[in-house]
Amino acid sequence: MGSYSPPRILFIDAFDSFTNNVVGLLEKSIQAEVTVVRINDQKFAASLEFFLSAFDAVVIGPGPGNPANPEDVGFINRLWSLPDTSTVPILGICLGHQSLCLNHGAKVTRLSEPRHGIVSKITHNGTDIFEGVGELSATQYHSLHVDLGHSNPDIFWSPTTACPSICPLAWGPEDNGNPVLMGVRHTEKPFWSVQFHPESICTHKEGAQRIVSNWWWRAQEWNNSHTRDFNGSFMNALRLHLDELEVVLLDSQGHKGERGTFSILGMVDPKETLKVTYKVDDRCIRWGTNPGANNLSKLQLDSIDQIWPLFQKVLDAHDPRGYDGFGQMLPMEVPFWGGFAGYISYEAGLETIQVDTHRPSEIPDVNFAFIQRSIGLVYVQSLRDDDSAWVAEMGQVIQRLEGSEAHTTGEDLILRHAIRHAQVRKPEETEYRQKVLDCQEFLRSGDSTLSKTLSSGQDHETNSRSILVERLRPVGLLTLLITGNPAPFGSFLHLNGVTVVGSSPERFLSWDRTGHCQFRPIKGTVKKSDFTRKEAYEIFGSSKEQAENLMIVDLIRHDLSSVVGANNTWVSKLMVVEEYATVYQLVSVIEGQCIPNNPTSSKPPTGPRGLDVLRASLPPGSMTGAPKKRSCEILRDLEPRNRGIYSGVLGYLDVGGGGDLSVVIRTAVSVDTATDGGKPHEGVHNEAGLGADHSPFAGDIYRIGAGGAVTIQSTDEGEFTEMDVKLSSVLGAFTATEGGM
Repeated sequence: MGSYSPPRILFIDAFDSFTNNVVGLLEKSIQAEVTVVRINDQKFAASLEFFLSAFDAVVIGPGPGNPANPEDVGFINRLWSLPDTSTVPILGICLGHQSLCLNHGAKVTRLSEPRHGIVSKITHNGTDIFEGVGELSATQYHSLHVDLGHSNPDIFWSPTTACPSICPLAWGPEDNGNPVLMGVRHTEKPFWSVQFHPESICTHKEGAQRIVSNWWWRAQEWNNSHTRDFNGSFMNALRLHLDELEVVLLDSQGHKGERGTFSILGMVDPKETLKVTYKVDDRCIRWGTNPGANNLSKLQLDSIDQIWPLFQKVLDAHDPRGYDGFGQMLPMEVPFWGGFAGYISYEAGLETIQVDTHRPSEIPDVNFAFIQRSIGLVYVQSLRDDDSAWVAEMGQVIQRLEGSEAHTTGEDLILRHAIRHAQVRKPEETEYRQKVLDCQEFLRSGDSTLSKTLSSGQDHETNSRSILVERLRPVGLLTLLITGNPAPFGSFLHLNGVTVVGSSPERFLSWDRTGHCQFRPIKGTVKKSDFTRKEAYEIFGSSKEQAENLMIVDLIRHDLSSVVGANNTWVSKLMVVEEYATVYQLVSVIEGQCIPNNPTSSKPPTGPRGLDVLRASLPPGSMTGAPKKRSCEILRDLEPRNRGIYSGVLGYLDVGGGGDLSVVIRTAVSVDTATDGGKPHEGVHNEAGLGADHSPFAGDIYRIGAGGAVTIQSTDEGEFTEMDVKLSSVLGAFTATEGGM
């Protein structure tokens, strides 16, 4: 892989008719990759520092109007006063030139006669961005000009008392007896500007390209000496704006060992990242890189079984070990080199065992993004060729993040206010307990050995729509959740209109690049605040708790053996107690081996693979009961709505042949009610089944699923208590007091 990375230039368009010409000049002069945003881009303006961190430099283009008029410059004037840690090299042209000078003490006044399409000789001192330019003729399109307050011709090349930070570099023909300022630089910050139009066909071509090249050379000097891209401002902004982006965050920090060792932030590029969704109710797979229904490709499938070969084909095609000799260079200890990240709903799992849900899908049942760029706890990687510059930058970002401190911000205070005024609806105790009794009746009739019931759904809503819809940051909820309920599998996903905030203790299935598979089902939960560790052991030793775990172990052994064979399946831990921040839980570990594969080889295995084990094991046995198919049919009829993501799985499928997915429990889910023009996302509906304007709740709704396993030894009161314990571990993030934030 090469090391060259083209300049990443942000061009700010003030609705000018020459924008594309300037972009072309940048591309030709410095081979830049140019991104264009307009001055009224509200999303960009709201997250200005965050988005700027993705660029090497900024060019502010020409445009109509007056730099003193906010409507004419949008967010441009904010660029000149950013904190030092966020300052970015800037070249202003025409309006950008006037804005720079106006914001540093100059006056902007009218010319006696507008200069529209006038070609004039530019006088410069041959220094800075004009070094080596020689004689220069340039086109002007302006009716306003900058006055720095020069009164003595002998000091025209020096800053003035009125504008001590602006140093003149070039002048043009006189207006009312005084030359017109044509170029400047800031004396301390990386700001330069020109009044004329370097992109014009009548501006001296070589001179214009030399000016741009000189500017870029000096911009690089600034970046290299100030390491702007390598400071903590990126991650501070990331913490503030993570929820505004489409991302997948899988967090296992602080949980070493077999339960979780690696944290992954998958970056979703809105223009390039492949996103794939599937809905059970229409059996249609949709994929594409650009948002919007009109940009998606669709394929009607016969069943969900056709999805897995498609996923495997994409993963194999992007396996980096296919490059000659590259396999020996890859960090084998890094479990995720890139690949699919997202979730599979409970209902998608039902389709794999031929259980009809009888209800429409409220969200995409399969929702994945193909991640090419990711940030790890220690490692930063990319699947893209010639992407070493990005990798190096992100490596420095992570180093800075480890030492950065979190600060209370206005956004944090808004979050606290919203949470304090939140409303929580829990299921009715009598209704839930009756469902437990109904499950037991099925058990007595011989229909099922173990059944799992959940509540009718718990909604978290607020009475302040304006705060929550516009300002509530789901990533703030994640911070609260993993702080109050730390677990090995924290998650934050914002993808295709669905937001997931979770802290799951349960690994569903993982497999490494050698084909070694592991399940870690949890059955049995005891709240730490109510019981000592000794008492928890006594509870878990009861025949009821042991029966729950044992049945799930045997169920998983069955599922795993169907793929790898009984001789390649074993139980390494049987019913051991594990301690978490708020609960004790009873855990078993079931393992298996697909046909062994050389992890450095690019040749796909010839036998069963991890994705085959995943397909054969859905939905998670710990969330269904046994026999799985009959238990799921019973639960479908008892439960009033789809489970959705709850009881599904969330994680990644690695291009190198590995994978890791957790069970979606201890998790809150919200669905975007509308996007462009107030229309819902394709395949996404409001959680209440209503449009945003017709929801009975004035705010965001977060749905939390919770439940418990029902055996013949269960009591309805005990099952309700267990469900409430699990629910409370998540609700703590929504009911936190100000002091607990």
